[in-house]
Amino acid sequence: MFQNASLKMPNFEHLSEDQISKYQGTAYRVGWWILAVTVVFIILLVYLNI
Repeated sequence: MFQNASLKMPNFEHLSEDQISKYQGTAYRVGWWILAVTVVFIILLVYLNI
């Protein structure tokens, strides 16, 4: 079933410096968003006393 499934992922061994910095910037922003959402969620849980 998954043998022919293909995600269009780039070859990560042959990325240019520009592509690497783009991926790093995206990962950095996503990481901070996940952290912020997690902190807000925990604060809400404590505030609502669940």
